[in-house]
Amino acid sequence: MNKTKINAADVLVDIRKGMSRTELKEKYRLSEKGLNSLFLKLQYALYTEESYLDKVTERQVSAREILRDIKAGVSEPDLMAKYKISAMALNTLYEDLKTLGLLDSEPSGRRVPARELITDMYRGLNEPDLMEKYSLSTSELKNLLEQMLVVKLLKPEQLVNMPMFHQALGVSGVVQAFAPLHEFTVCDVLDLETSGSLEYITADAVYVSGLSASADEVKTVVLQSPTFMYNKPLVFDVKCSPAVTGTASTPLVRLTIIQIAPIVLREYKELIAYHTMPVEDSGEFASIGPYTVRYALQSCGN
Repeated sequence: MNKTKINAADVLVDIRKGMSRTELKEKYRLSEKGLNSLFLKLQYALYTEESYLDKVTERQVSAREILRDIKAGVSEPDLMAKYKISAMALNTLYEDLKTLGLLDSEPSGRRVPARELITDMYRGLNEPDLMEKYSLSTSELKNLLEQMLVVKLLKPEQLVNMPMFHQALGVSGVVQAFAPLHEFTVCDVLDLETSGSLEYITADAVYVSGLSASADEVKTVVLQSPTFMYNKPLVFDVKCSPAVTGTASTPLVRLTIIQIAPIVLREYKELIAYHTMPVEDSGEFASIGPYTVRYALQSCGN
């Protein structure tokens, strides 16, 4: 009887989509023994192949080398810098390695001492400082702060040095927006030839015109300008949503930052501090809860 060939990349994609073992067996017509055999082959391939093609970034990453670094305790920011991958791509690789049994589901050394973190916040440490010190991604730090607010370990006013999380954690209903003093372009890393223009910027988002995107779409974008750090690109992951300001003829897309490396976040803060001017009526940018679209904007990119 002829055996059906199974594409390993297709299986990995299905695993990332959250397919259960039962669904995988049905789709690929495998027995329990056959599925276990397939997992072992995928495990061997990931660990022994010279490179691992990450579908998120289309970048060749050595699974064997990065696994060695993870087990050696290299922090996530250092991993992202070393392998030139985004936090989203790193998390995807984590899940692949966990699913195939190459990495523990609960990596050691990830516990964060809450009292020490609060002391650091009193000392003035901000988002990138805490991300580096405790080896946390953007989303991990946000979730940790949210949990600390829920259990009353933190009060909203104690997050004064965390403007990036003010909206997400309900700290402030009005967001200070800034307009760039120079021309900045924003483009998708998967389409560097097409770019939009930065119109406004806040602590946690950029507002862009001329860039096509779908609502709730997740992108990795590049923000840069010849007048800022000699055209150095700032790369981070964002989620698209309808803008809260703009005109019907020039709709804006709001790109909310969901993952950003600490060193890039510092440069982002420097951009706001020295290359923008405050927008007087920042009330338009308040977006706690459902967005209030003040103009007849269509959905993102339409």
